Amino acid sequence: MKKTTFILLALSALFLITCKKAPELKVYELTLDHENVAYSQTSAEIKVDYTYPSSLRYVNVTLSQSNYFGYSIVAQAEVKDSVFIANFVDLQTNKNYYYKYEYSNGINTITSDVRSFYLDASQITLPTVVTKQVTSIGSTSAECGGEITSDGGHMVTARGVCWSTHRNPTIYDTYTTNGMGTGEYSSTLSGLEMGTTYYVRAYAINEKGTSYGTEVSFDTESGTVSVSTEPSKRNVIIEEFTGRDCGYCTDGHRLVNQIMANNPGRVWGINLHAGGYASTSYPNMNTTDGTSIHNGFSISGYPSGVVNRTTSAAIDRGQWSSECTTQLSQAAECNIAGIAKVNPNRRTANITVKVYYTDNSSANQNFLTVAMLQDSILGSQADYGNYNPTQWLNGEYVHLHILRDVITDNAWGDAISPTTTGTLITKTYEYQIPEVIGNPNGVDVDINNIYFLAWVAQGQYSSTTHQILNACKLELIYE
Repeated sequence: MKKTTFILLALSALFLITCKKAPELKVYELTLDHENVAYSQTSAEIKVDYTYPSSLRYVNVTLSQSNYFGYSIVAQAEVKDSVFIANFVDLQTNKNYYYKYEYSNGINTITSDVRSFYLDASQITLPTVVTKQVTSIGSTSAECGGEITSDGGHMVTARGVCWSTHRNPTIYDTYTTNGMGTGEYSSTLSGLEMGTTYYVRAYAINEKGTSYGTEVSFDTESGTVSVSTEPSKRNVIIEEFTGRDCGYCTDGHRLVNQIMANNPGRVWGINLHAGGYASTSYPNMNTTDGTSIHNGFSISGYPSGVVNRTTSAAIDRGQWSSECTTQLSQAAECNIAGIAKVNPNRRTANITVKVYYTDNSSANQNFLTVAMLQDSILGSQADYGNYNPTQWLNGEYVHLHILRDVITDNAWGDAISPTTTGTLITKTYEYQIPEVIGNPNGVDVDINNIYFLAWVAQGQYSSTTHQILNACKLELIYE
């Protein structure tokens, strides 16, 4: 009986210990030391300095146009160092907004009282836009652009350039659209008349209205080639050795596209289909000239390429961008420009190229190459990793920058001399554009998708060095 009594007493004591009431965890009231609402016409930032004796697990800020929060937006605030910040975008102007805080230390939650602010449209100003200088002026086209340095407190919904043959052009004249928001952008002016003076301004549109940059004027060429006599930096040719059976080559295509987009009017890619991965099934994009250039370099894998032919061996795609940057920063020994006048009915191209030496070349004889390229050839393509998704169209790959033919007598160029400072060299070519190139399974030459590149190289295949000194894209005029 004593033993039983002892066990019961022990169990009772254990029960009292285990059932002891747990200490109550407190949720302290948040002390708002300083609150600031900074807003433009479409966004607001709510920033609060606070004091809280415990750790905050989260802070949510609820925003609504009604004080009963029927339709609301909830933003989780960024909490750090006794400050929390919540951002809201896409708001409407001239509206009252109500907001409240919900915060927790992970045990309990407290909601603050309701606050408000007014989003005032009167603070909107017109965007600030700068017109860039006009470059790459040809007979029927030119390059320009602008920079939006301030959106005026409201998102820029349209931007571009406008031009006319009269002063102070507006968006009611001819114009381009080049995206939205702030920052720089480039525009192409096309459909211009030869030998004509044009006026151009950059523009930007926000909720307040349309603003314009400073007016810039330029004269289009009169259908003749004009080459600069001022020293310049090198432009760049990237010759990419590729093939339709190469599953990694789509990544090379993507990288070249990206480098070209980052350096408009300065860098051009050429896709040479040659080697073991270049299939001769349709569409066969192999060419004799492409194979000759391909065989002039040591190639250990695909895709690989040469940048301005600065190396005797093709380099990996991971090196293309840095080598381009190096080449673009170097002084060129010569400038080059040209025009290709194409007659679609006769399928002819009358080509004029001019080279002007602003410095002495290290070789007494250089070599000028003119090549025809074609875009938008549809066909198969191996692709191991969907590296370049934007070039797929309805299950077919859209092949770009394809070398179709070399117009000069030799794939490595025609000899030009002298190569000394102040020398101007003019070369003309009459070219019959083939209907089809490639054997077997050749591809139609679509006159609407061809263009011409020209470059000057220091030497040919057999030379110790065959670096490209400068390059250009010929202005294309349809007669």
